[in-house]
Amino acid sequence: MSTIPKAKSSSINALTVVPNNWDSHPRVEKSVISNCHFESLTDSTQISHSRLSNTTLITSSAPDPAPAFGAKQGKSYIDRSNLSESHITDSHIDRSVVKNATVVRAHLDRSNLDGSEGVVESSRLDRSGVSNCSFSGTSVAERSAVSDSIVRDKSYLGRSQVNECTIAKKTRAERSVLKDCKVEASWVERSRLDGCEVINCRLERTVFERMRLMNGKWERGNLVGRMGDGEVVAEKLEDWEKRERDREEMERLQEPLMPLQPGPVLRDEKTVVREPHLFFALKWCEKRIRRC
Repeated sequence: MSTIPKAKSSSINALTVVPNNWDSHPRVEKSVISNCHFESLTDSTQISHSRLSNTTLITSSAPDPAPAFGAKQGKSYIDRSNLSESHITDSHIDRSVVKNATVVRAHLDRSNLDGSEGVVESSRLDRSGVSNCSFSGTSVAERSAVSDSIVRDKSYLGRSQVNECTIAKKTRAERSVLKDCKVEASWVERSRLDGCEVINCRLERTVFERMRLMNGKWERGNLVGRMGDGEVVAEKLEDWEKRERDREEMERLQEPLMPLQPGPVLRDEKTVVREPHLFFALKWCEKRIRRC
């Protein structure tokens, strides 16, 4: 248990601090920190205009070496704050407002993150607005607006607008607008994509809507080359989806049919066949059905 040196205009609640050989101590200003839990923070851990909430900041327990996202990576420094259900690790967040947090290796800069429940991981966001997103695998969003999306596998977004997308496998999108897309292992520059699936492509100054693109290079809407050895694919997404549905239906129809087991015959006063000729007629019908 410990006090926080230099906390100013404070209101701190349920404090826990683990000062493991600190060279210098936190400096929190204009505060209101709630259910706290700081650990081995270093480098004059500043926090400034504050209002954290369920807190937990850590630093110093970062893996060695930490990802190189600028000189301040791995050093706590939060600035004009307002983090909510926090849990930040080796921060540098700057002009803040992070909501349902959990940020991990961070560096957000002129920040602005939002719910739902947060989570950003080994990230870096620069002058970006991000809402309801998941970033993982040291992905970067720089001067971009990203919402309701998943960005992973070391992908990079620069000066782009991304909405309801999955960006993966080292995709790089610059000065582009992507909506409702799945983009993997591609480079998209100055392009606009709506409802597309793009795999292993390079797109420059191109507009596509509801297309499935693979292994091609497009400039200003024209196919100008191939990426890799795979077949170039450019087709309407609806055509591909219909073909996939037809294929699945054909596979289902080719499955062997299971014979139906005859159900038990209920015999009570109402179902007993009392006329002998009707009884034998029914038996004859059963035999014919079995032969068929």
